[in-house]
Amino acid sequence: MKLLVFRVNVHRKNAYDRKKINIEKLLFFLFIMSFSAMLLVQAMLLDPTLRAALVVEEEFEGTPLGKEEFLYNEGFVVLRLEGGIPGGNIKVLLNGEVFGSFEGDKLVVPVIDGDVIEIDGSDILGEFDVVIESLSENVSGEFLGKRVTVSSDVKKLARVRVK
Repeated sequence: MKLLVFRVNVHRKNAYDRKKINIEKLLFFLFIMSFSAMLLVQAMLLDPTLRAALVVEEEFEGTPLGKEEFLYNEGFVVLRLEGGIPGGNIKVLLNGEVFGSFEGDKLVVPVIDGDVIEIDGSDILGEFDVVIESLSENVSGEFLGKRVTVSSDVKKLARVRVK
């Protein structure tokens, strides 16, 4: 006995499938075309003669910063050492890094907005005080006269706010 099987509308279904738009293929093609166009325009912008033809408004183009231009305000803080301990081993940390040590009883620390000033007395035996003696005019005045007592450890003195 033989079993005979017929398929109906096989050719119609394939013709219908061929007419459908495949969204994934279309999106992939558009992505490749857009990326290629972006690379071409970027390459054209590198050439000065083509750049002049492409760029309409030169005023929107930026200029490089000069040597003396800063994007932030600078100020200074004057620290005074009290307690009679020689300041050779007393370190001042600025943002966690060693800035310097007291040579006499005063130290001027240049700061910008957000800097953290800490005092490291880990090499000193005994206690000593560090006072913020004066500030530049653009540093917030709330820190003036702030005192911290340090005894063989690291103490935070202030987080600076520059106007």
